[in-house]
Amino acid sequence: MSIKITGLDKVLNNYDKRIKADIATNIVNKAAVLVESNAKRLSPVDTGALRSSIKTESSRLSTKATSTVGTSLEYGVYQEFGTVNMKAQPFLHPAVTQSKSKIAQIAKEEIQKAMRV
Repeated sequence: MSIKITGLDKVLNNYDKRIKADIATNIVNKAAVLVESNAKRLSPVDTGALRSSIKTESSRLSTKATSTVGTSLEYGVYQEFGTVNMKAQPFLHPAVTQSKSKIAQIAKEEIQKAMRV
């Protein structure tokens, strides 16, 4: 699941590409930290390994910023989606869903902050 922020270019069309990319990177990174935090809070816990393995990877190429929140543990996908023999215990999808309104607020705050500079 991904979150796409549309219309950012229209709001920021008075800024040069580097500044737009900086603003977008700040928004994406802060949003990812929020999703990671919620995913850790929502993850099922037996040994704590799954919770500890939830990490964020971020990258930026020119004007495009991306972050991925997930787990490197093989069984994470089975926890999220379940199996024939095991009921799903989703933690990533609900983390994104719970974060959406706050992500919109993060975007608004970062844009306002950039406009004050």
